[in-house]
Amino acid sequence: MSKPYSILREKMKPAARKKAAVKTKALLDAMPLQELRHARNLSQEHLSQTLSVKQAAVSKLEKRTDRRKI
Repeated sequence: MSKPYSILREKMKPAARKKAAVKTKALLDAMPLQELRHARNLSQEHLSQTLSVKQAAVSKLEKRTDRRKI
């Protein structure tokens, strides 16, 4: 039977945890908003309520092709 990642992470050495965190951040930064939203099982409407914007704004953000790194 598989173990929860949180248990496995607790057993990792600090250097390995840091390396995993850096890699996770890089992957999330590179992931388009739509993929990230789908991975979290969120609708555009739910995300828009969380961000206090209109649903159309979320749709527009997902369609952007000029994604700039911040």
